[in-house]
Amino acid sequence: MFKLLWQNEDGMVLPLVVVMIAVFTILGFSALFMVDTQAGLEEKEIHRTGALHYAEAGINDYLGHLNRRINVPWDKWNVPVPFEDGYYQLEQVEFDESSLTRVIQATGWVAGDEGNKRTIRAKIGRRAFNEYAYFSHDDGPNIYWKTGEVCYGPYHTNNILNISGTPTFYGPVTYSKDVIGVGNNAKKIFRAGYRMVPEIKLPNNNYQLKERALERGHYYFGRTRILLDGDRYHVKYYEEITDGRGRKTYQEQEKRNLPLPENGVIYVDGGNDGKFAATSGNLFIAGELSGNLTVGAANDIYILGYDPLENQWEKNVKQGNKTVTKKPDPVPNAATQGIVYKNTVFRQVKSGKEVTGYEADGDDMLGLVANNKIRILGEDWFDGVKADVAPNNITIHAALFSINEGFGYESYTKYKKENIILRGSLVQHTRKPVGETDWMGKKTGYYKDYAHDPRMLTTAPPNFPEPLNTGWEIKEWIVDPPEDR
Repeated sequence: MFKLLWQNEDGMVLPLVVVMIAVFTILGFSALFMVDTQAGLEEKEIHRTGALHYAEAGINDYLGHLNRRINVPWDKWNVPVPFEDGYYQLEQVEFDESSLTRVIQATGWVAGDEGNKRTIRAKIGRRAFNEYAYFSHDDGPNIYWKTGEVCYGPYHTNNILNISGTPTFYGPVTYSKDVIGVGNNAKKIFRAGYRMVPEIKLPNNNYQLKERALERGHYYFGRTRILLDGDRYHVKYYEEITDGRGRKTYQEQEKRNLPLPENGVIYVDGGNDGKFAATSGNLFIAGELSGNLTVGAANDIYILGYDPLENQWEKNVKQGNKTVTKKPDPVPNAATQGIVYKNTVFRQVKSGKEVTGYEADGDDMLGLVANNKIRILGEDWFDGVKADVAPNNITIHAALFSINEGFGYESYTKYKKENIILRGSLVQHTRKPVGETDWMGKKTGYYKDYAHDPRMLTTAPPNFPEPLNTGWEIKEWIVDPPEDR
């Protein structure tokens, strides 16, 4: 019977073998498929990692270009740029050449795998001197911030910050060496805190402004007088004339209604041959600005409250049947003298009744950068007269930068004035006086009414000098932003 059963099962062996072969074949193909799939997934992940690497390379290449400070525009926007075994492509998201921050986006991919891209969106920024309401490299041992004095906006000194009493700083305060005299009044004095930071290095000169002026700006050599008039300006400057014997002389020329330069830079070149010398790189400036402008001087800058194009301080003019003595016109007008913005308004910011700063509404912006000193013109005029030529109150809307000296009033010990109203930024190597009080309590010179232009936290005047030991850096970094996923 067993033999019979076995004989009856002879026909089952072949189907069983076929089934087993089929099963093993399917398992084999499945294993091969899984291996291929795994290899594909691994390759895809490798390409994703590579794509991110190439996107990072794009961001870093652009930062490197900016920090080389070669003043050549980046010309690789919106085009694939080869890098190693792949590509990156850069786009502008939020971009303004004058801004201290920019948002750019980089997309990377491996060559041959354009469908597997990665994106990085980066906010980049740079430090700027005009971020500070008040910046000084050296305050000097006898310069103190005293009770009643106020600083609206960020403050920095590369030296020692000397405190006497309880002045008020409404912006963040930084110093590089020490702070003396605070006692238990830190919270009262420093409303936004204070801390020690590394020294911020000043440039040695403003030569880069000269280069920009020679490229697409306006360049003058010798003593130059500028009257700003909205989006135009009037100028008196010197031209070098060589006669038939090879002798050089300088003749003063005048041009009116010139447009502001294409790149926003004017430069006055020359030597240090005396305040009014034809060959001195000195700028005399006043007026009203509509637009964005930086004016540099190889030597000194003088800020006036009267028309700098007038040669005589006093001249006799006919008024009907009378002859009267007339001074140069106050500029921009009798109510507000100095250098002001035409289309920008400053308003107080208050906390209760306490003024804590200023806000600005408008787009005008001015930078004045002297290799040496910046002064309010005090006693001399172009015709050699000795007289009080400074206004009682003077308004200055600008970022002032005195690279190797400081900002002051020429005649601070002689004439009693009222206020310097500065809205912008003051950057100087060494603090200089604008007024003084003698041992009897007699006050001469100006009182200070200084406040930061808050727009300068994010924007700078055209080609305004930058700290030497800082550059463009990444502030924020988003990988594969949601809208690109």
